[in-house]
Amino acid sequence: MQIVLHIGTDKTGSTSIQNTVFLNRDWLAARSVYVPVTGLGEGNGHSRLFRNFTDEAQRALAREVRLASDRGYRQVLISWEGLASFRFGRRRIRALRAALCGFPIHVVVYLREQAEIIQSGHLQQVKRNRNTLRIRALEQPRTPLERVRAFIALNNPNRNYYRLLRRWQRCAPGSTFAVRIFDRRQLVGGDVVTDFLGALNICLDAGFVQARPNYNESLDVEGALLIESLQQRLEYQADMVTLVDLTQSVINLEGQSTKHFLSESAVASIRRHFRRSNLRLARHFMGCDTSPFEESGNCWRIESLAAIEARAAQLSRKVDALRQIPTLMAEAAGGDIAAMVDLRQGWCGARPWGVWSSGDESRIRFRVYRHRLLQEIGSLRLLVAGRYYGGNRQTHVQINGVDFGDQVLTPGGCELEIPVAALHANEVVEIILRHHQPISPSVLEGGRDIRALAFGLERVGYVLLRKHR
Repeated sequence: MQIVLHIGTDKTGSTSIQNTVFLNRDWLAARSVYVPVTGLGEGNGHSRLFRNFTDEAQRALAREVRLASDRGYRQVLISWEGLASFRFGRRRIRALRAALCGFPIHVVVYLREQAEIIQSGHLQQVKRNRNTLRIRALEQPRTPLERVRAFIALNNPNRNYYRLLRRWQRCAPGSTFAVRIFDRRQLVGGDVVTDFLGALNICLDAGFVQARPNYNESLDVEGALLIESLQQRLEYQADMVTLVDLTQSVINLEGQSTKHFLSESAVASIRRHFRRSNLRLARHFMGCDTSPFEESGNCWRIESLAAIEARAAQLSRKVDALRQIPTLMAEAAGGDIAAMVDLRQGWCGARPWGVWSSGDESRIRFRVYRHRLLQEIGSLRLLVAGRYYGGNRQTHVQINGVDFGDQVLTPGGCELEIPVAALHANEVVEIILRHHQPISPSVLEGGRDIRALAFGLERVGYVLLRKHR
């Protein structure tokens, strides 16, 4: 039996590979590839296994490896992006090797040209709200401290791929290595998942479940510049997750603008810095005498940073407009409803228990977090529940154009499900409630209250449902 160790480097399709492995664990098992469940996550491989890699986790992994061997599996597949970090040091590599019970290790790793990955990786760090050097300071440092930080960032030792693999080779002697370049022109079928399955000697067939593409979406430079500016303002810091989600939503709807922020001279400097280590990588691990990135294309900006910053200002206005539609995490209830969703038409003032409808038609609008839809989600189950007034017992419901007819909207009364594809632009949900017999308390009970009431909204929200339940 062989251990296949996928060392995921960032922005090389690792998330797509790991989601595919999670969705197709049984399919892989039927082809004699065992994926350990210890520490396995949906979109991050064996992250939970390796983050601490305690003695108990090592013993649990060893038990699964022995079980796979006893059952006659051909391969055991383990994957995590953190294995590429120098923080996963020699001691941990040796501990992992011990937990793998002496079985031969085959390392599969995808690599991306350094000048490209340093830029896309920086955009990813901005998206994750990490404390990074700002793009302008990275590209045009002014102070001595900025120049030092920029030099370290642009010549990041973690991008020395030869040192990375040599460390694994020394700590796990006897391991074999399959080094693949993340370039669609060089991948089997132009797709990293197909290429990775080929590395396992597996071909796609009818039973394979395709994962949704673009699990790890990228900001463009304009989006990163906007996020950087928002991160500097105290009033936005508590809301950065939502602001990043809004920005990504606008970018994905309109298309990416600028991918690169470094100048041509900065890119040339990075390539000179890593040229020697890339040649050593090619000779030692790839069996060739030329740099694996000889055919790398242009990855520098073709205009001034000021021009890109002007587009970032335009993007800011679009994000601010979209922000007027609340983004709902899961559910709003009682007196919080009016603040957490957009009661855009046909509602009275909020009460501690919720809000009464007003007139013949009421509308509710909110956004769903885009980043939560990037997992294997197929549909949303909508919750609309409350109380009725007068002789009203049912409500006609329409959600994003899907007509559900008359429904009883009391607690536990109905389930309303729409596919993800039915979401409006920017992941917006719009619920239209049509009331049959609105009536005012002045008519029913006497007094001066002339509001036309029918339905009192007490809870509204949603649950995300997987495609494969």
